[in-house]
Amino acid sequence: RQIRRETITGGWQRLRHLLPVRQDERDADDIHAEGADDADAARAEREARAAARSIVAWLADEAAAWPRGHAQQPLSVWLERLDATLDKLAMRDALAADDAGRQMLDALARLAELPDDETGAHATLAQHEFRAMLSAILESVAYKEPSEPSTSRITILPLNGARMRRFDGVVIVGCDDAQLPSSAAELMFFSNQMRRELDLEDREARFAQQARDLAEVLLNNDDVVLTWQKVGARGEPHHVSGWIERLSACCKRAGAPIEASAAIRTFEAEARPASMPAPAAPEHVPARWSAAAYNMLRRCPYQFFAGRMLGLAGLEDMSDDLEKRDIGTLLHRVLHRYHQEMRDQDERDNDRRLARLREISEHEFGALIRDDGNALGYYWRWREVLPSYVQWQAAREAEGWYWQGGEIDVSVDIAMEDGEPLRLAGRIDRIDVGPDGSRAVLDYKTQSALRLRKKAGDVEEDCQLPFYGLLRADAHAGSWVALEGAKDGNMEGNKESSQQRAGQQREVDLPDFDAAVDALARQLRQDVGRLRRGAKLAAFGDASACTYCEARGLCRKGFWESTALPDLT
Repeated sequence: RQIRRETITGGWQRLRHLLPVRQDERDADDIHAEGADDADAARAEREARAAARSIVAWLADEAAAWPRGHAQQPLSVWLERLDATLDKLAMRDALAADDAGRQMLDALARLAELPDDETGAHATLAQHEFRAMLSAILESVAYKEPSEPSTSRITILPLNGARMRRFDGVVIVGCDDAQLPSSAAELMFFSNQMRRELDLEDREARFAQQARDLAEVLLNNDDVVLTWQKVGARGEPHHVSGWIERLSACCKRAGAPIEASAAIRTFEAEARPASMPAPAAPEHVPARWSAAAYNMLRRCPYQFFAGRMLGLAGLEDMSDDLEKRDIGTLLHRVLHRYHQEMRDQDERDNDRRLARLREISEHEFGALIRDDGNALGYYWRWREVLPSYVQWQAAREAEGWYWQGGEIDVSVDIAMEDGEPLRLAGRIDRIDVGPDGSRAVLDYKTQSALRLRKKAGDVEEDCQLPFYGLLRADAHAGSWVALEGAKDGNMEGNKESSQQRAGQQREVDLPDFDAAVDALARQLRQDVGRLRRGAKLAAFGDASACTYCEARGLCRKGFWESTALPDLT
C-alpha cells in the first residue's frame, strides 16, 4: 500500500528510502503513550515499518547480485543466478508444494540441459535476452491439471478424427446448414473449376468425404446425438443441415424417427430498476475517523458505506504519470525541513532564508526530476512562489506567529452519549504559536489563494481545517496556505506593502474558527451516533461525488425507478 501511495514504479533506491527511520522510532524507548492501546498500536507500526525495510533491503541486495546492463554472459551464469534467487527467496520449497509450481520447476530444470549441447555451451546472452528466453519457455508449457486415473474421459475431435473409432456415446454439435457440410473458402487462383482441371480435391470431393465420415460415426457408435442451434449469436435464424433432414426422412419411412426435443435449462436475468439504496450497518461503524472519512460520509453516505464500512475500496492504481498529489507530498517535505532548520538556527535574514529554501527545494526535487522529467515544470513553478512565501512568513512572524511544528500525527477521543468514545486521528500540516501562547493550525494547499477564498465561504465542502481544531484543542485559529498562484519576486522597495501583498497571496483565514470547530464536533457526534443506532446510508451524492465513485456499480444510480430520498429513520 505504501508503494502504491508513493507511486513508485521502479528503482531500488526509491524503495530503500520509502520507509526511513522516523524520529519517533529512534526515541521509542523514551515515549510513554497515554494508554495501553496507543502503546500497542505504536509498537505494531514500528515493527511493521522495520519489517518492510528489511524486506526491501533483502530484495534489493538479491537484485544487485544479478549482472546489470547489456553485458553478455554465458547461459550457465544466468541459470546459476536463477537457482540462487529461488533458494535465497525461499521460492523453491513453496513452488514444489504446488502442482503448477512443480510443473514450472520441471520446465526450468530442462533449461539446465541447454549448456550441455554444442550450441548452448557457447551461447552468451544479455539480461533482457535471458528474460525473453525464460518467458518464451514458460509460455510454451501448458499447465496440466492433475486428476485421478479414470477409464472415462471426454474427447473433443473434428468429424474426421473419429474415423475407425468407437465411443460409449457421441454428441455431434453444429448440425446446421452453415456448418454441415463445412466448406473452405476458395482461393483466388484455385477455384473449384481449376482444381478439377488440375485433378485436385474440389468442394464436391470434400463434401463426399465428410458424408462418409458422418456415416462412419453413425454406423460405428450405438448412441449418437445430433444438435444444432435455431438462432445464431446475432439473432439470425439457422436451419438444420440438409443431410440431417434427408436422414430424418429416411428413418421416418423406416418407422424409426430420430427427432427429439431437448428441454434446455434457461437462466434469464431481468434488470429491475429499484429505488435509491439506503442500507444500515451499525455493526460496521468505524471506531477511528479521519477528516477524509468524514468528508466521504458527507459527500455520499452510500459511498462511505461501501468504501469504509464494507472495506470495498480497491488498492490505489500504479501510474507512471506524475500526479499533483505527489508534488504536494514533496512540498510538504520541503517546507517541513526548511522551517525546522530556520527555527533551530534562529535565522531572520530573508535573503539567506530564500537561498536556503531554494537549496532544499533543489535537493528534494532533484531525485524526482531524475526519475521523471515532468517534475521539472512543477519545480520552476515552485521556484517562482518562493520569494513571496518567504515574505509571507516574515509578515506572519512580524505579527508574532512562529512555526512550532509540522507533519504531526495526532489522535484524540471525543465523548459520546452511548459511552463509547469516538477516536479522531489525522496529520496536521503545521502548527504555529502566537504572541500570547495560543496555537493556530495551518493546512498547505497546492491551490491558488483565489480558490481557497471560495472554500472559506463554504466550510461544509472540506472539513479538514476544523478537523485540525478538534485534534488540537489549544488551537483557536486556522488558515489555508496557498502553495500556488501569483508570485512576487520583489524583495526590495516598501517592505510593509510587500509583506502585505505576500500575505494576501498565500494565506486565507477560516472565519469564526472556534465556531466552525464547535459546529463540526456537534455534527460529528450527531452523525456517528445516528450511524451507531442504525441510521440508513442513502446514495444521494451529487454528480461530482459520482463521477469517479468506485461504488457506482453497487448503488446502480441511473437505473432507479425513482430518485426520491427514502425514509432514513
